Order: sequence, then structure tokens, then C-alpha cells
Amino acid sequence: MHELRRYGIIGLWSIAPFLILNTIVSLPIQPLLNVIRPTGHTSLREIILLGMSMLWAGYGAMRIILPIRVSPPWSIVRIVGGVSLFALVLMLTYVIGEEIYRCDIIREPNCD
Repeated sequence: MHELRRYGIIGLWSIAPFLILNTIVSLPIQPLLNVIRPTGHTSLREIILLGMSMLWAGYGAMRIILPIRVSPPWSIVRIVGGVSLFALVLMLTYVIGEEIYRCDIIREPNCD
């Protein structure tokens, strides 16, 4: 049970930076949003922070999945949790990348 709790905490801490950045952007918390988006639009700083938070979440998922030396009853729960977190990271990376491409690179009208 202790191992399962430890891997749950790793999963929560690995997705926390993305959730914090998402909260800052979706609820315009002005002092922090001005640091992330100095011009009011998506900046390189925001893209780098998002990329780093997604890499951190992917690292957390791999840290949960890779050590296979845990007792068998909990290893299936750990693997399912880690694979779910990794699938979430892949899905969010695709969606964010597609939105950055549409809105910032090809500058599609009425984007957001």
C-alpha cells in the first residue's frame, strides 16, 4: 500500500505544473499572466513553460511505469495509472501543438 501511495504522489506532482499553468492562463491571474504572456498573446516563454511541464509529466509517467520490481497485486494498478498519465500527456501535447500551429504559426482567423 505504501508503494501505491508513493506512485500516486509522483503522478500528482508530475501533472501539477501543467495544472498550475493552465489555471493561470484560463483564469487570468494578472501578475503571473503578465510574466508568462508579456504581450498579451502566446509568447515563446509560454510555449517553453508548457513544453517543460509536459516533459515533466511524461517523466513522472515513465517513473511510475518503469520500475517493475513491485509486488504483482499493485503492479497492475501502477502500470494502468502510469499508462493513463502517459496517454494524457500525449493527448495534451498533440492538442496544444495543434492549437499553437493553427493560432500562432498560420494565424488562422477567429482562433482560440
